[in-house]
Amino acid sequence: MTSIGKLWTISIQPTGRRIRGVIAFTALPVEISDNFKYPETNRSPEFKSKFLSGKIPAFEDNDGFYLFETTAIAEYVASLAPKSGLLGTSPKELALIHQWVSFADAEIAKFTGQISQLLDGTVPYNKEIHAKLTEIQIRSFDTLDKHLSNRAFLVSDKITLADITMASVLSPALNFTLDATLRAKYPNIVEFYERIINHPKLKGINWTREYVAEAK
Repeated sequence: MTSIGKLWTISIQPTGRRIRGVIAFTALPVEISDNFKYPETNRSPEFKSKFLSGKIPAFEDNDGFYLFETTAIAEYVASLAPKSGLLGTSPKELALIHQWVSFADAEIAKFTGQISQLLDGTVPYNKEIHAKLTEIQIRSFDTLDKHLSNRAFLVSDKITLADITMASVLSPALNFTLDATLRAKYPNIVEFYERIINHPKLKGINWTREYVAEAK
């Protein structure tokens, strides 16, 4: 089957997992270019002539349509497979999908990233800031775990883009912040994550499968 486009990402990129998940779930023929020289290729004039930000993930189709930013790419690719159900079955479901995608990015992924930057020295370490970021993220885990207490998926009785997105942000959290103590406190989150990553269509994605024992 002829490819409908090309995704630029690298194998370890957490945001790339989300789009890989959508591609795998929909079985759309998309070429994945993950063997280019990062961060050199994406800073080249040729690449930036297509994608002004020079960021990955980035997507181009066969008609010269170019997209960057994870959420935009994931939703666009999902829209090409309406029968997949990834974008729901009604305007209300789509609104809820957007709600949980936004929550995943703004309330979980954001703080995992900021905490990891403190710990790896990208930014100067500050104990008070670390504690505050952890506190905020734990509130988000509270919200998510309660929502999942009586449901298998975030929006409906089937996997949507919201679920793939949430799994993609929980994956790095399980590497850095969602440690054994928190996993015991939030069993619904862990069950949800494992339900998504072990779905037959999603098993092949490079998800986190070994979890951090104790957050720093």
